[in-house]
Amino acid sequence: MSKLKLIEENVNTHMRFYIYFLDCECIVVEWEDAYGGCFQKSISKSDYDSYRKDERAAYDIVAKA
Repeated sequence: MSKLKLIEENVNTHMRFYIYFLDCECIVVEWEDAYGGCFQKSISKSDYDSYRKDERAAYDIVAKA
């Protein structure tokens, strides 16, 4: 059984957001690049919330160090 649950998919940016079952404060964003590569990165719930409120772009969150 997967520990990630899909909570949102943005087909325009080729991004999917998952929540981690064991830690509901941990969000995993998965995105595809132009060459077909698929990447994942953990982000905080506050970063995800700011994305949902249109305060930040999805790619801004992914590029955050």
